[in-house]
Amino acid sequence: MVKVCKICGENFVDKASHIQKRVTCSRDCKKTHCKSSFCGPNNAYWKGGLKQVLCVFCGEKYSIPLCRVKTSKYCSVLCKTRAETKVRVKTRKLKIIRFCKQCGTNNPIKKGRIFCEKCRAERKAKSSLIFLRCINCGELFQRSKRDIDRGRNKCCSSLCYKSSLNGEKNPNWKGGKKTIQAKLRCSDKMKEWRNRIFERDNYQCFYCKQIGKNLHAHHIIALSHIVESYKHYNGKLDFAGLLNYSPLWNIDNGVTLCQACHNKFPRNMPLNEIFIPPELLNIVLRNAINLKVDSYEDFKNQFQEAYPSPGSLSC
Repeated sequence: MVKVCKICGENFVDKASHIQKRVTCSRDCKKTHCKSSFCGPNNAYWKGGLKQVLCVFCGEKYSIPLCRVKTSKYCSVLCKTRAETKVRVKTRKLKIIRFCKQCGTNNPIKKGRIFCEKCRAERKAKSSLIFLRCINCGELFQRSKRDIDRGRNKCCSSLCYKSSLNGEKNPNWKGGKKTIQAKLRCSDKMKEWRNRIFERDNYQCFYCKQIGKNLHAHHIIALSHIVESYKHYNGKLDFAGLLNYSPLWNIDNGVTLCQACHNKFPRNMPLNEIFIPPELLNIVLRNAINLKVDSYEDFKNQFQEAYPSPGSLSC
């Protein structure tokens, strides 16, 4: 059906169902039609428009919506700032002048003090300092009587005080929570042993041949068994002695494994059992325990002499 646009007056074709609804030919004409037809009193929500109000500061009239009649006071931001600064000037407190107790001048004095900065520096320089010796580094340092009364008479600095509370010097020391095996695994010598195994195997997993990524240096004969053998020969465990124990740092007792292959090995095995996979036995037979053997039977017979703490050996 052909209709005439109310805005531009052009003819346009429309559906029969939109005869009473559509009165414009396009969206642009619809926008202008809405602006002219639904503005001001023609709008269903019309409430009388803007209202004239007097500015509290300058007394001039300005227009605002009805919803802001109760809250609006000023015609502009300039009038608002001028009115607020005028109030601040009226309510400003008088400056209190403080006189120094020593020199009597009115030099700048902070709140709560009775001496100016110049007199405070002079009094501090004249105060008697006492020489003390640091309990940590042994060097001499000076402290005033006031600091000594407060308990600051042990260390020369905060760094010395912190280091004086480390390890056995701490009153809450409980002998250390790390075991000897944990200390060995965190030692620099263990890192060197691990890097030597990686370099020997070209950073490649023994089983899946993966190169790089998450690599582990696996102890073929467990670290706990080697530590127990040291305890058997020496009667006690000594961390310094374990660092010089040659079977512990023999690279023939290690092999490179990726994380996935290493997780397949049994963990926390009892000390009376040793598990060595057959494919890793040849690596041990090279020179792992300094035994010259040709077969697994010879290795099994002589194993107890080198590592007497474990019991049965299984492959």
